[in-house]
Amino acid sequence: MYSGWQTIEYPLEGPLNATNGTATISVSFPADFYGKPIDIHGAKDIKVYGDALEGADAVHLIVKTSIKVTADSEGRFELEVGTKGVPPGEFRINAGGKEKKVRIFLNGDVNADGVIDSADYMHIARWIAGIEGYDLEEKVADVSGDGIVDAYDCVYLARYIAGISGYEELK
Repeated sequence: MYSGWQTIEYPLEGPLNATNGTATISVSFPADFYGKPIDIHGAKDIKVYGDALEGADAVHLIVKTSIKVTADSEGRFELEVGTKGVPPGEFRINAGGKEKKVRIFLNGDVNADGVIDSADYMHIARWIAGIEGYDLEEKVADVSGDGIVDAYDCVYLARYIAGISGYEELK
């Protein structure tokens, strides 16, 4: 199996024209590259590009994904989807005729204002101190990645904000 693709660019043949300001893309898998099957397991970057409408300073991109997941003999299934590169926000997931809203957080942005800064540091510190009104999503506040939210997360976040070497990435 060909597994060298880590980035998939679309459209493969160059920019496509939009209709009424909406462009639709479709990439089907499994696929092959020069007769060899493409292994799509693991992280992949998908780059979408094209031309905005004349005079437009932004492009609104809607991404719809369909994934087939096999259920066990009791009808249960599990799917883990990485969200690296997905902007924070609320999303709808439909599965088996049921819809669920999920929220994707920016790791470290504990006050959910879209910016990782000293306000997030203070929010974690106040939550640790038990000050009322400082609730947080623990997975977002565990910036050290050790499974608990404690003073070390404050230290880690402060070093990240300061740009100290070794703390360029939140876990």
